Amino acid sequence: YGIRQNFNAIVLAPNHVALPVPVLKTAKAQGISLVLMDSNINCDCHDSFIASDNYKAGQKAARYAASLLRGGGRLVLARHLENHASTHERERGFLETIASEAPHMTVVADPYAGSSVGSAYRIITNLIADSPPPDAIVAVGEEATLGSLRALKEKGLERKIKLIGFDFNTTIRNAILNHEMTATIMQNPYQMGYRGVKAARDLIQGKTVAARIHTDTTVITAENYPTAEVQNIIESNTPLTE
Repeated sequence: YGIRQNFNAIVLAPNHVALPVPVLKTAKAQGISLVLMDSNINCDCHDSFIASDNYKAGQKAARYAASLLRGGGRLVLARHLENHASTHERERGFLETIASEAPHMTVVADPYAGSSVGSAYRIITNLIADSPPPDAIVAVGEEATLGSLRALKEKGLERKIKLIGFDFNTTIRNAILNHEMTATIMQNPYQMGYRGVKAARDLIQGKTVAARIHTDTTVITAENYPTAEVQNIIESNTPLTE
């Protein structure tokens, strides 16, 4: 559609590393500037990529989990989808950091939880039925976080098994404040969108734009939730959604 309309720039948040590549290569060949947000693709055809530092976010999750469990314990990593670039980087950052910095922690399962809350709920429900259950679950996306939370609450384990999630909405906020989950790692989608449009404008005007622009992530807990820093991040990314 963008090619037929002869746009000057396309800003895209892809959900697969390979599927958009042929169309984007065609757009690039026609002189259309391309800005990717949030998730990368298997092609160097874009002009700029704007996203959270997902590897670093995975490291944050690993280090937070290690601090909670004092360097030891059984972990479940609830992955998102295969071939999803951004969550793959979170998973890689998490696993490599656990291996190098917390070798006494064991990842006992790392299933792909899928792209729906229901899928994640079913998978995590089966895993927490194992004996012994994991000490903590790290979920790398919003659906996996909500599905894991639902499974823990249904089994009455929300205050026994620690849950570290990704992303932020009303349900996650309430779960953290009610101590039903331990923490979440929040991205800054407002900054991604703002910088994505700004990069497209600059490219159209012939300005130089960095090939890669990272936005930061923040670990949110019940303890730091009231702080001005966290509140400013939350307020800039409202409205919250279920």
